[in-house]
Amino acid sequence: MPRSHPSLRHALGVVLAAALLIPAGLAIPSPAVAATLAEPPEVMVALGDSISRAGAADGTSGDNLPNSWSTGTAVDVMSHRARIADLFGAAPTAHNLARGGTETSDLPRQASNAVSESADYVTMLSGGNNICHASSVTELPAASSVGADYAAALKIINTGLPNAEVLVSSIPSMMSLYLAGRDSWMARVVWAAVGVCPVMLADPLDLSGTAHGRRATVESRVDALNLAIEEACAAALNCTYDDGAVNDMTVIFSDLSTRDYFHPSVAGQAKIAAQTWGKVIEKGTFNSAPTALPGAPMTTVVDETSSRIEWTGSWATSAHPSDNGGSVRYPRIADSGYSLRFNGTRISIEARRTPSSGISEVRIDGVLVGRIDGYSASREYRQLVFVSRGLLAGPHTVTVSATSEKNPDSTGRNSIVDALIVESSS
Repeated sequence: MPRSHPSLRHALGVVLAAALLIPAGLAIPSPAVAATLAEPPEVMVALGDSISRAGAADGTSGDNLPNSWSTGTAVDVMSHRARIADLFGAAPTAHNLARGGTETSDLPRQASNAVSESADYVTMLSGGNNICHASSVTELPAASSVGADYAAALKIINTGLPNAEVLVSSIPSMMSLYLAGRDSWMARVVWAAVGVCPVMLADPLDLSGTAHGRRATVESRVDALNLAIEEACAAALNCTYDDGAVNDMTVIFSDLSTRDYFHPSVAGQAKIAAQTWGKVIEKGTFNSAPTALPGAPMTTVVDETSSRIEWTGSWATSAHPSDNGGSVRYPRIADSGYSLRFNGTRISIEARRTPSSGISEVRIDGVLVGRIDGYSASREYRQLVFVSRGLLAGPHTVTVSATSEKNPDSTGRNSIVDALIVESSS
């Protein structure tokens, strides 16, 4: 049965009311855009893990579905379901199909259940467990596998629900979570007692270069996973990515559950709801204009042999057929580095990870943005070791400098580079 459209007067009124709920700094649709509102979704589903089920949000154990950022009913959260009700005058039937403790490999199964529910609107937030189930940085998940999980789930939805709108949220920043809870003795006690995400949260007061390098490696992998998730969404139909809105959130102590100081509290759930809803409005997810299959961002691979790279110090070449272009560069002396001027919206670095690699610092436009720990117990070729956050389109300079620091198990301090990958808008 066809669904009736809300009246134009009502549609304009609720959009203006909804605009009051959008976080500061996000674009607010004009009345002309609001006038093209599509039919309201009748059925929405949430896919993902315990974050979407509001696990421990109110300080108690288990799921706390009324406080879910996606499908919840709590007034203090103002979930997507609640905001859709404000926008269209009617709340959709909601099914929370997320499952606590799952990794992204469970998304295709959840997506099949979403098809069974005939969903019009689907939210997806998963990947944190892929990171936190790793016992060490060497066990961190590959971005390619997480991207493939998302691509498989999105294909199931696009095939079974070709008209459904999908919102894909970025993985939250593990570094922000760590910084929000580090100074609380209670959080530190709980993290240690329960073993919460030890790859990031173990030994929270250890501020040594090794500990910082471990955390920086974890955060860099989160960024790599988010890039893979973004690319999967860009290749799918009717998919809106949050542009890193969840990952970019500044997490404060009150955003953490008092149960485990890891899951979002009710305030944290509300923050996720507001940030992601802002992207829904900004990108016109519920506008009636037809959705076309979007193109993927343009990428340019700058091999380490390129004359575009500027080198300081002394560098040597090591050849292997598994490297990009068949070779990599590594420094002969300390205090060596390299830089690249580029025009784009993101920069990534590919390297060979080895038992003799050390820790390097990455700066963009002179600002320290990350560290690369190139150590691996065995050689790994063409590894994505750094992915920047989104940048304003335009000229930038990335600079990588070797440091005197290294993983305790490393036999050296090499700063190996294979290629730099520049992303720009198509």
